[in-house]
Amino acid sequence: MRRILGGLILLIFLAGLVSEVYIYNIRDKADNAYEQWEMHCIKEYAEAKEYFVFVDVPQHELRVYKADELLKTYKVSTGNEDAPSPLGLWKVSSKAEWGEGLGGKWLGLNVPWGRYHILGTLDPGSVGWGSSEGSIRMYNKEVSELAAYLENGAVVEVYGGALGPFGDGLRTLEPGDRGSDVMEVQRRLQKWGYLDQEPNGIYDEAMEAVVQRFRKENGLKAGTRIDAACYDLLGIIPFE
Repeated sequence: MRRILGGLILLIFLAGLVSEVYIYNIRDKADNAYEQWEMHCIKEYAEAKEYFVFVDVPQHELRVYKADELLKTYKVSTGNEDAPSPLGLWKVSSKAEWGEGLGGKWLGLNVPWGRYHILGTLDPGSVGWGSSEGSIRMYNKEVSELAAYLENGAVVEVYGGALGPFGDGLRTLEPGDRGSDVMEVQRRLQKWGYLDQEPNGIYDEAMEAVVQRFRKENGLKAGTRIDAACYDLLGIIPFE
């Protein structure tokens, strides 16, 4: 019970970093999607076997918690502007070892739009800044230590800024884009009956047709972009 309560306190605190500055659903204030996400975090943490990992992308840090206790803080490399780390709540889905010559151990994450890992690196100088292609890279010795804590199913939250799945700002989305922001837009389109596939974070041809329909039916100029006008209609509006 103490572990679960500790997890509740921790995740309420973490989620509070974003919820005070973000309006998620203007159309239906009784159904605040970000509040639902917070509750999902709490539920996932409560179901975690033992450990919880919080990756702070802006700070390039990875923190390991056990219940309400911070066990370790590691410096890590995170994704770059063109290949960002996958924001959101994930689980460790696989574990393997490449050997020290290939960066040591790695932990796979269940991100639907690509292959992302927490793993070692052959370039220690890359740790501590946004130098990776999206995965979370650590010193080899430290990723081995982390792997000893975590089993498959361990919960990993990747935090990128005050706008939750949108990081620190809303980008214009176009066909071919991938990421947590695409996945969140897909969730919204699915909820309103426009999208009949499970959100996967990939702006593919099916989503392109949906966006064209959404723009047409809501009086927007024809096109396939998720721009400011689309975000506004979807109820995704950051505070100034």
